[in-house]
Amino acid sequence: MNTLGAMYMLNFSKKIKSLAAYVHVSTAYVNSNRRNCTLMEQVRVIGHASSTEDIEKLHLNLIGTYPNTYTLTKSMAEHMVTKYREHVPLVLLRPTIVGASWKEPIPGWVDQLAAAGAIFLAGGMGLLTILPGDPRSIADIVPVDFVVNAILLSACAKAKEPVGSPPLILHSGTSDPREQPLRWRVPIGTVSSYFQQNPPEKGMSRPSFTMFPSHQVFQIHWAGSVFWRGLACRRRPDNVDRFLRYTLPSSAYSTIANASGNAHHMKQASRLWKLTWRARQLVEVFKPFTENQWVFRSDGLQFLRSMPEYSSTH
Repeated sequence: MNTLGAMYMLNFSKKIKSLAAYVHVSTAYVNSNRRNCTLMEQVRVIGHASSTEDIEKLHLNLIGTYPNTYTLTKSMAEHMVTKYREHVPLVLLRPTIVGASWKEPIPGWVDQLAAAGAIFLAGGMGLLTILPGDPRSIADIVPVDFVVNAILLSACAKAKEPVGSPPLILHSGTSDPREQPLRWRVPIGTVSSYFQQNPPEKGMSRPSFTMFPSHQVFQIHWAGSVFWRGLACRRRPDNVDRFLRYTLPSSAYSTIANASGNAHHMKQASRLWKLTWRARQLVEVFKPFTENQWVFRSDGLQFLRSMPEYSSTH
């Protein structure tokens, strides 16, 4: 989708007469591999007939030093739309981690739970209490309405450029040192505080977030964090069932439940395993952005915002 979808849209744009600007929304992490990487011009389409083994081999061969397939395919898309743009007045807009809105349409608006939003919700529910990474590192989360305004602003700027000018490349993020970057300790502290004051009805445990800069230390805590949180709850009789459902390691609980043949415990063991798996998936997807730190300068957008003709756009 990220690569072929971008090419389909580019080919469609070539049919539009008097096109003033074409904004390709990419990601700031297209260069997150930090190394030189040669991308082949040929894109292999993975069909429904491809086996799991074929897909995994292709993934390992192509991903190289990129943190995940999302950043790789976004990088491929940039290379392809730039090379095959022809007469299209192209803008490459690179947002960082897109989060909830700042003001528009209303403060805190989101249309889906993904990326940082999914992490924060899992933390608020008590499902996820630890993360790999340094709490002092930059949390480059940009409000979605900032990104929308950047799209409009960049399109207006590109429309004023001469025909045939090079692609306009702009970053939309919050890591620029001139903009007082946010550190991870702020959002994780705020999320924990909010959900502690407004506990969800189906929360698994007391919301809290701890970040571990050492990946090895994180792995050790991951193996035992659920268990020890459960021991703290055992003092309260009303939480005995919660202890059995959420705090024993899922593999051990599954073994005990299956051996006992108790239908209730077997069901709860299955649910615990699924919840643990989902939490781990969230960590795996998001850890490249908590374990690493990039600084994206936003000179282009800052310059455009300073121009009088664009003063009405945030």
